[in-house]
Amino acid sequence: LHSLPPPACHSPVSTPVPSSAGAAGNGGGGGDWQGDIANNPVAKLLESIGMQQYVATLFAHGFDDMESLLLIEDADLKDAGVPRGHALKLKKKLHQYQLDVAAQDDPDPS
Repeated sequence: LHSLPPPACHSPVSTPVPSSAGAAGNGGGGGDWQGDIANNPVAKLLESIGMQQYVATLFAHGFDDMESLLLIEDADLKDAGVPRGHALKLKKKLHQYQLDVAAQDDPDPS
């Protein structure tokens, strides 16, 4: 008789981030991707709303800089496995981010 492999564990698995993805948005250069992520604006934004668990997933789907993240659509978030409630929370934060950037670019002359 052949022995069967043990059953697969059903606990969440962290998706590794490609080294090139971790370097995006901070001048590139490879190296320690965890250090790169710590300085990445996408990772900082996700951490600010308690959604740091999606950093690796979004990076793996190509959303590793603010330019691409600002273009993310509901279907992209669904494909990445982000639950609807978390997707709404992220979209709200991205909208606020856009307003903040616009305010910095065009300060009130008063």
